[in-house]
Amino acid sequence: MEVSKNDNDVLNWERLAELFNAKSVREMSVGEYEAEFDTKFLVPVRTLKPAQPKIVDPWIILAEEILERDFCEEPIDRSTKDSWVIGLRAKIDPASKAALTKLKQTKPIIWGKKDKAAGSLLSRRKKINNPLASEAAQKCA
Repeated sequence: MEVSKNDNDVLNWERLAELFNAKSVREMSVGEYEAEFDTKFLVPVRTLKPAQPKIVDPWIILAEEILERDFCEEPIDRSTKDSWVIGLRAKIDPASKAALTKLKQTKPIIWGKKDKAAGSLLSRRKKINNPLASEAAQKCA
């Protein structure tokens, strides 16, 4: 490295060296230093950073849950339906589009006295005494 003698920092260091009777110091490699002073420098241990998890859009996860959901067993109220529709409207993936179609065909449930007492919306599936009844007869009330 080339050092300019006209640099103020260099002049200040030279003045300080004269003031404290500094001696010229020789440069050593790490190996020479370790041999001369009988010491060892610590070898830095490289720790790998954990991989960043893949960011998944929460609306896509919700869309998949909507497609799997039985709205007779787990009904939703109007405000929940409206908020999900608003969130899924802007999504262009096929799962979100299918979930949006399913939501639009779903009838929201009004909270009743039993629902309020239970703290959640209860199942709206009709109970049928005949076990051989078809699935079509077990529609939501």
